[in-house]
Amino acid sequence: MLRSFIYLDTDLLSQLMDPIDTGSIKTSSVEKSQESNKAGGANLKVLKGDISKTDSQTITQQIDSSAPAQFDRFIKYCESHVDDTDWLTVEDASSFSSIRRGQVIEVQADVEIPDFIKVLDQSENISSILDTMSLMKGFLPNYNESEMSKVSSQMESIKPAQRFVQEKLVIEASLLDDLNARVVGKLNKRFIINNDDLEGDGYSIVGKVRETWGSKEWKQVLTLPGMDFMNREQRRKLLKQEPNDDEKQNFIQGPAALLQILAIYY
Repeated sequence: MLRSFIYLDTDLLSQLMDPIDTGSIKTSSVEKSQESNKAGGANLKVLKGDISKTDSQTITQQIDSSAPAQFDRFIKYCESHVDDTDWLTVEDASSFSSIRRGQVIEVQADVEIPDFIKVLDQSENISSILDTMSLMKGFLPNYNESEMSKVSSQMESIKPAQRFVQEKLVIEASLLDDLNARVVGKLNKRFIINNDDLEGDGYSIVGKVRETWGSKEWKQVLTLPGMDFMNREQRRKLLKQEPNDDEKQNFIQGPAALLQILAIYY
């Protein structure tokens, strides 16, 4: 299968491949021995014996260590060692309901970046504009220092989230056969291969399950483990809140799973 990768976390790939022992270039040498016996009957009656000859041949095999090749070997190994790797190909809502923490799964889904993550990703530009306006306030006739102070204070409060999106993004993906089932996870920007196609339909996503929740549960994206937006106390406080209609866009309703995402491709 020829894959076009949108995202491939090579650090995680190396970690997962290490126990499989094919994570880097390796060579294997095989000694092939071939014996041939020559029985020699000498003309001299005194001498008569066997002459043996052994030929040795060394065969060296080099394994392709490129990331796509490693990923291909990883998938093939998982599919042929389902019990050992706890591998699951999610084909429908029924199989999705059986997933559990620690499993490595593959799903087909439509991928999007939540709107508030897009806003956060651009918020650094807004902060720069505000700083520039503050420096130039003497030249701006309609500059309202009180209002600008409020906006600056609000921007200060979201700085932890700003720092998060400097290096990472969050994606949300809906299963193709059941749009009520979703997966969510963070992407390290270092491993995004094709930023222009990051959002799209019919992608394959491979990842390790960190958490699942049911159809009657809502989870604030900011509170999910590993999101690093806020401290534990702040996350626990938000977990107790039910979303109103205006807030639902920032929540993920179950059935859903949080993944440590290895790859996105088509």
